[in-house]
Amino acid sequence: MQLSHVIHNDICIVFLTGNFSFDTSAVYEDHMLPLTTVPELKGVICNCQDLEFVDSTGLSLLIATAQTLQERDVPFALCNLNKNVFSTFIQTKLDRIMRICTTESEALEFIQSS
Repeated sequence: MQLSHVIHNDICIVFLTGNFSFDTSAVYEDHMLPLTTVPELKGVICNCQDLEFVDSTGLSLLIATAQTLQERDVPFALCNLNKNVFSTFIQTKLDRIMRICTTESEALEFIQSS
């Protein structure tokens, strides 16, 4: 898995690419941990447009990220999930506890209104 990010107007957009699994979890942790502690962040969006697969480890890390940010009152959203990844969220009922947006624009609107 590859990650990159941009920060614009204190909103961080993280781009996830490839497979998010146990084997790639360290890449995510190394990239995301420093971002979740940036004091001036107003929100974090994970753009999953190029994310092909997520397993239980990946789901757990996304939940942990959301919880860490929630403790700081920083909104978190996912966007652009493909059918397979979105199906995983529905099957695990995580779509009920995590904000999933269709587009990055929708996610930005959510963050800005939170």
